[in-house]
Amino acid sequence: MVEESEIRADLREFITRALIHDPDYPLADDELLLTGGLIDLASVAELAEYIEETFGVHVDEAEITTEYVDTVQALQALISSRLI
Repeated sequence: MVEESEIRADLREFITRALIHDPDYPLADDELLLTGGLIDLASVAELAEYIEETFGVHVDEAEITTEYVDTVQALQALISSRLI
């Protein structure tokens, strides 16, 4: 099973490199991504695709809400719940 810290690290790396376009950005696990303006809805779709390809976890369109995708921590919890 993939460690939660490893999932968060993978997500942070992808978000800062591919979505924010600043690999040195110090993204915190509880930093607001969507509502904080770091990423937009188009980026969320790209993030969902990355999660599916990397972790084998499908993110349903109904789950693309701030509850599930607004922080690295929330994303990791969603992924971990599906990997059990």
